Amino acid sequence: MQTSPTRNRTGRAGKARAIDAIAAAHEREVERLARDIESIQSASGSVKDEDLLTLGWSLPKIAELAPDALKRVRGRALREMN
Repeated sequence: MQTSPTRNRTGRAGKARAIDAIAAAHEREVERLARDIESIQSASGSVKDEDLLTLGWSLPKIAELAPDALKRVRGRALREMN
């Protein structure tokens, strides 16, 4: 059974929207983690996993998002220094 070209395009567009939604959700989570890291850093001078766990983050989520979040934190800190 063949599908119509219109249906295929709609399917691809739907997949693209789903991928965009996942990417946007990931970006929001990275930003939230970066802000939490900055808040903890400014309050206590250092950040430990335990600090983030008390804010509701899980270790797997920290491991997944921390590299991107730390890049944001470093970037903002460098911009503030300049």
